[in-house]
Amino acid sequence: MTSGALPSPEPAPSSSSPGRVLRNSSFRNLFTAAAASQLGAAVFVVTVAWVVYHRTGSALDITYVGVASVVPGVAIGLISGVLADRYNRRTLMILSDSVRGVTLALLAFYLATVGFNLTVILAVVVVVYGFTATFNPASSAILPRMMPPEDLEDANGLLTATGQGTQVVGSAAAGLILAFAGTVPGFAVNSATYVLSAIFLAQIASSVGATSRVPSTPSEPQSFTRELREGLGYIRDHLPLLEVVLGAIPVNFLASMTFSFLVIYNAELLTNSTSEFAFLVAGIAGGVAVGAVAVGRLRARRFAGPALAVGIALAGLGVVGLALSHSFFLSLALVVVIGAITGFINTVYVATLQVIVPNKVLGRVLSVQQVGGSVATPVGIILGGLVITLRGIQFDYLVAGVALIVNGLALCGLKGIWTLRVR
Repeated sequence: MTSGALPSPEPAPSSSSPGRVLRNSSFRNLFTAAAASQLGAAVFVVTVAWVVYHRTGSALDITYVGVASVVPGVAIGLISGVLADRYNRRTLMILSDSVRGVTLALLAFYLATVGFNLTVILAVVVVVYGFTATFNPASSAILPRMMPPEDLEDANGLLTATGQGTQVVGSAAAGLILAFAGTVPGFAVNSATYVLSAIFLAQIASSVGATSRVPSTPSEPQSFTRELREGLGYIRDHLPLLEVVLGAIPVNFLASMTFSFLVIYNAELLTNSTSEFAFLVAGIAGGVAVGAVAVGRLRARRFAGPALAVGIALAGLGVVGLALSHSFFLSLALVVVIGAITGFINTVYVATLQVIVPNKVLGRVLSVQQVGGSVATPVGIILGGLVITLRGIQFDYLVAGVALIVNGLALCGLKGIWTLRVR
């Protein structure tokens, strides 16, 4: 094993700006595709949670939806990283969008002609999130092929902020669609946005999606297993990345105990209003957008590791506040703050990896991080459903919030966390 140190690129120029990155035509297409698909995805999240809970009234069924959204990413996440480093990333993204769009169109048709069926909805959730797990590593790994290193913070921040901004609009629109048109139009809207995203991605030059790896020679044949081991080995040999992956396991476990059940939180501690639930979801997205944009303005890669640890502890304080709140406006403010923290730490982490990690292995490193962070999420969703059933939503939020605070403080004591940065 190496000493665990990460490469330290030269300091980036400070002349980058969102306006400059938008002058890149490939990035503009990626940016527009992301905005379109995130708009529909927000409608999907709100619509699925609302229709399942209000048709069945069961916290356990919301648990099933949460597990169905996470398990595909855990099951195929490592494979998707290998795919992103082996095949054309643009092609993988277009394929993923196309499959998601067709699947949601079929669901809309089924609901319109047959009616509600939990099993069918769960199957669609599995397919949609399975191809989302394929899309995400390719999307993050293609960005350094479009942009110079000094523009990556602003590019990531702009992508995240715009995506979350459209989620704010999509979540609010979902409340209106549910109130005035029902669930079928919501799923149809999401289908159309994935198709639109694929059209914009097709405008990106195929060469941009090519990986930068050196092709294998006949004496060194390609192997999924060997390539997966290479990605795992890179993280193992770099202590800061290993600590972040391991530290993200309890974070995602605890977050899944709370935000997977926001619809129940709204029903039991607030007013059970459709519009207020949609605004809570939109508030998280809006907060994420603000936090993501702040990364480039603060050049936050200089203190990426400490930002992760401190941010987790602060998010825990926010969750405790939610548990004690019975005011919609206070809860809305708290979810915005938690969203901002989430957007900030996620964006600074990805932007840091895009500079530090060699592009030829970036897809695998990102997928390992994604799977590592998500591996405990299904357990957290199941435990959250049981705790809510036995003790109520307030107790669940209190326990998770306190545990997040402890986890963030514990990460502050790890040496590798303090060295995860781009000087």
